[in-house]
Amino acid sequence: MEEKAKKNGKKNKILSIVILILALVYGVSPVDIIPDMPVVGWADDFFIIAFAVLNMLQFSSDDNHPGLSRFAKWAKWLVALFGIAVIVLLLLIGTAVVKLLS
Repeated sequence: MEEKAKKNGKKNKILSIVILILALVYGVSPVDIIPDMPVVGWADDFFIIAFAVLNMLQFSSDDNHPGLSRFAKWAKWLVALFGIAVIVLLLLIGTAVVKLLS
């Protein structure tokens, strides 16, 4: 049973590294949820990369620092929820501005 837990832990660590790499690629790619404009357009990049970093921190600190792992888990989901709220709000504001100007 313990061997299976170690195998799952290794899979989680590899998956978290893959997620971080994909998040960094998303951060530098020109395709975004919110078009890249100073400050406003960087919000989606920030939240996606922050989520990926916290995810990697959670799974890489499981064995050595369980308290840090728990903190990273909670922080990861708070960043995700806050990020979704900010992105939706920015999209709604953008839609309202476009409607007002057209």
